Amino acid sequence: MKEKIIDIEIESYSKKGHGVAPYNTSKIEVVGSAIGDLLEISLRGRKKRVHNGHILSIKKPSSLRVIPKCKHSGVCGGCSWQQIDYSQQLKIKESQIRDLYKDLEDEFTFLPIHPSKSHFAYRNKMEFSFSQDLKGNKYLGLIIAKSRGKVENIENCHLVNPWMSEVLCSIRDWFEKEDIQAFHAPSAKGTLRTLTMREGMRTGEKMVMLTISSTPEYALSKEQLLSFQKQVLNISPNATVFLRIHQAIKGEVTKFYEMLLSGKETLQEHLEITAYDQRRKYIFEISPTSFFQPNTFVAEKLFESALEICELNKDMTVFDLYSGTSTLGVVFSPFVKNVVSIELNPYATFDANVNIENNHISNMEVIQGDVGKTLQDPSFQKKYPHADLVIIDPPRTGLDQSAIQNILDLDAKQLLYISCNPNTQKKDLETLCHIYKLSVMKPFDQFPHTPHVENIAYLVKK
Repeated sequence: MKEKIIDIEIESYSKKGHGVAPYNTSKIEVVGSAIGDLLEISLRGRKKRVHNGHILSIKKPSSLRVIPKCKHSGVCGGCSWQQIDYSQQLKIKESQIRDLYKDLEDEFTFLPIHPSKSHFAYRNKMEFSFSQDLKGNKYLGLIIAKSRGKVENIENCHLVNPWMSEVLCSIRDWFEKEDIQAFHAPSAKGTLRTLTMREGMRTGEKMVMLTISSTPEYALSKEQLLSFQKQVLNISPNATVFLRIHQAIKGEVTKFYEMLLSGKETLQEHLEITAYDQRRKYIFEISPTSFFQPNTFVAEKLFESALEICELNKDMTVFDLYSGTSTLGVVFSPFVKNVVSIELNPYATFDANVNIENNHISNMEVIQGDVGKTLQDPSFQKKYPHADLVIIDPPRTGLDQSAIQNILDLDAKQLLYISCNPNTQKKDLETLCHIYKLSVMKPFDQFPHTPHVENIAYLVKK
């Protein structure tokens, strides 16, 4: 089939940040483009009513366009907006949030988007994927945009500090030399799944985790594990090194097992928060699979804003729901009477209790369990009959109806809803705003060069 070449002008962005142009009765998505670009492209396949376009030449560049820093830009799916000036990225994100909420009946205060302190080397965690093609070529990097899982061999990822790229290249050399296969999900054959790296941005501590399949016939030998460790420690001698075994059996719950190969069991990070004329340093221990805000310095500003927006006093009880390692609960604890954190993940709650101890907090309790079941438990209700402020920081999928009802039943005076997915947040707020009034909203740019944005919404009971 002859390749079709056409000229188009980019008019909007997809949810993943790819440029979009109209085409007959459908549309075309083009990786690496910007609104206003006049492009010569080739059409390469279609999914439903969306065609994929590949840039052949930029006939007239957008006024938003800059030269990307990364050589993989336009191919790698790790970030999609390096070709857009950073100040323009902020305007786009803020405009998208404003447009999303323009039909909300409540009149609320919209605070300007908070930028990231650093546009590059801002991520404290990155996960890279192993892959292998039919010819035996091996890959370790990030998924190629719109590729259905193909991996680009990344040489230098500018979203993280240089040591991660050095370890990445070193482990790829190890992968190519060793008689090891990448895991292939459809056939359940192979060994290597992902390489995850974390860093304490304020402490400099480093962690590397290799995730492998659980099939015994594809297990790594002792010699291979030792050579893997050596590759890591040659670059970062003090790094903590973990092996993670991913057990996925059809019809059963997926299980994970971590094994410490070198270093200490957790990575330590510090947050420095200024609120109510007080500057405090908080210490957090992070296990290899625990969630922690991926942009440390923006997270600090997000927490500071949350403290300032909420009306706090020393007589208040705060519920921190879907609390993870209870980072928010720890930060709020000095300013209220008590904090109750509820989290399902047992590893996260273990970290949370360590964090409470490390920060010498005496007015906080962490409960491991399902949020809905815990809130409905009579013994919990007897001990904590009410909450003055409820903090909600759910997964990207947002809240289901039962979770929303559980929150409404608490009858708290204030809600603080933090979300990494404004679309699901909007859906949830439409229900919550039957009882609550949206008072303040502020977005934060945790992820420069991507379309993702973190958003906080503060609600008060009507």
